[in-house]
Amino acid sequence: MRSCLPLAVLVMLGCATDPSSTGPGATYNPIAGTYVGAVSGTTEGSTLEGPYTLNLQQSAGSLSGSYSFVATFPTGTLTMAGSVDGTMTAGDYPTVTLDLTHDICTNVKVRHTGTYDLALRRITLSGPIDLVNTQNNACNISRRLSTTVTMNR
Repeated sequence: MRSCLPLAVLVMLGCATDPSSTGPGATYNPIAGTYVGAVSGTTEGSTLEGPYTLNLQQSAGSLSGSYSFVATFPTGTLTMAGSVDGTMTAGDYPTVTLDLTHDICTNVKVRHTGTYDLALRRITLSGPIDLVNTQNNACNISRRLSTTVTMNR
């Protein structure tokens, strides 16, 4: 009977000192909402500009939602849209990572990374914006613009 007592004490000590079972959990800034920013640049000799919109939902550090980008060219407009999945880190000025998937051509995906500023309620993101040829289900990227955009809620 004596040999069992020290073992029981060790097991209880192990549980009492487990750091994951004490203290507060991670704190995530509230980021859910609609964000809009203006994108402009030149790709393959053509000027490209238009509004970029994100609609984000949040569950702790997990993000989801939708995006749209309306590209305006001298010859017309093209709307890109789809779903967003991503993550954000805890704490002040968290890092935000968003994976955008085209709604028609689900094989076309891009990643945008950046930061969130709670005080200004703004996201600054960098990454490519792909213009996709969807005619006849081609699903190929016709143009790519690397950009940094600041989006406000």
